[in-house]
Amino acid sequence: MSRRTCKALAATASLAACLLSAGCETSAPAVSGSTAEVTVRGTVKIHGRPAGGGEILFDPSNVKRKFAPIRSAAIGPDGAYTVTTLYGENKISIRSREIAAPTDAPAAEGKSLDKAVAKSAAVKAAVRAGDGMRLRPNVKRTFIESGERPIDVEL
Repeated sequence: MSRRTCKALAATASLAACLLSAGCETSAPAVSGSTAEVTVRGTVKIHGRPAGGGEILFDPSNVKRKFAPIRSAAIGPDGAYTVTTLYGENKISIRSREIAAPTDAPAAEGKSLDKAVAKSAAVKAAVRAGDGMRLRPNVKRTFIESGERPIDVEL
């Protein structure tokens, strides 16, 4: 083979390898492993009115922060809350007496919907509290960058 033919074959093989690797993206989406804390403020509304109490839970756990604890804060009578959680994606859940009783199949069978949908140990612990509050898990997912932007939740 001539030198020119070898260069052409090498260039073709390199181009083919680049095209094949670009089409086979197998990496998982980026998640934050940060342990930096951020103070977040906001309000919780239920049926358009400020929640008159309860608790808001921020779950910052992910594949890089498997054991990150759930952060919680009391919801004030005006629906306001302030909580410190971890930078990055958080799943938000609400516990309140104002959340309507479930009317679906698990409740009809004498089981609590709260227990039927609870997955994490922290959410299960919140359900077991037995204080008459109902849990609405994972009502919102949000990426928390700083506490400057309020995080409002409406059910």
